[in-house]
Amino acid sequence: MANKSTCKHVNSARTSLESLAHLQLNGSSAGKIRTNLTNVQKQLTALKGKTSGALASQIDAFSASLKQVEKAALGLHSSPSAAQITTVVSALHAVKAQSKATIAAMHAACP
Repeated sequence: MANKSTCKHVNSARTSLESLAHLQLNGSSAGKIRTNLTNVQKQLTALKGKTSGALASQIDAFSASLKQVEKAALGLHSSPSAAQITTVVSALHAVKAQSKATIAAMHAACP
């Protein structure tokens, strides 16, 4: 079990991840996605080096998934192509899938 300080970041990240996991991906969800991803990134940064074991592994894996979303979103502009949108949506689906394992590890570390 993680300490109280670590659990504060874990719980905040977990709340945002759970929101992402239940969010329907569509044009109107962009603001919620951005807000949740920003919070998750902030919390993961705070957790770097403070976790170990399964939680650390899941955080690393989730961070890698987030980097794929960032990479996919770099080329977007006001009139994105269908291929660009597809790439971003695919990356978001991967983040959503990875978030389930990360949430489980977070629950185990900070019930």
